[in-house]
Amino acid sequence: AKYASSKCEQCLGGFLLKDGKCTACISTVGWTNELGDTCDAIPAADCNDRPVNGLSSNQACCQCNGGEKSATPFTYPDTRFAVGAAVSLKPLPRTAERYSVDSGCGFAAHNLTIDGATGAITSTQNPTKPFTVECEVSAHQALHLVSTVKVSVTVEFMSYGAGALIFSSGVT
Repeated sequence: AKYASSKCEQCLGGFLLKDGKCTACISTVGWTNELGDTCDAIPAADCNDRPVNGLSSNQACCQCNGGEKSATPFTYPDTRFAVGAAVSLKPLPRTAERYSVDSGCGFAAHNLTIDGATGAITSTQNPTKPFTVECEVSAHQALHLVSTVKVSVTVEFMSYGAGALIFSSGVT
């Protein structure tokens, strides 16, 4: 993938580039045109609306703006924060146009906000006591392309920054 000037310029395999964004897409399995070519063999310039076995290349193939599109899965880092330190979490990867939280989300009770455009979760003031809050965050990529994850924000008196620490034998 290649990203520059706040938009994608090139996508990895399995993703379709449209309007500067990469969207997960899979062409219709087993579809061929009247010449027996699969979607992978058809250049975008040869896309058309002629149906073959009920589907045209424009409906069956990703490079023709067809195929099956799905929301790109995302996550937030598993990070813990110390009391008195600012909270800052960003979704990885950031593919959505907007983000929202579930109606029962308790971020506000702990002075946390989510930026609806970037998905960044931040504290409006540094936490003064420990807490854990869990919310569902939905990334809205396009109409009907939504991915949702549970995000847990934990603030403790002492934090190593990650949920798991790895110790090696023989190291003191």
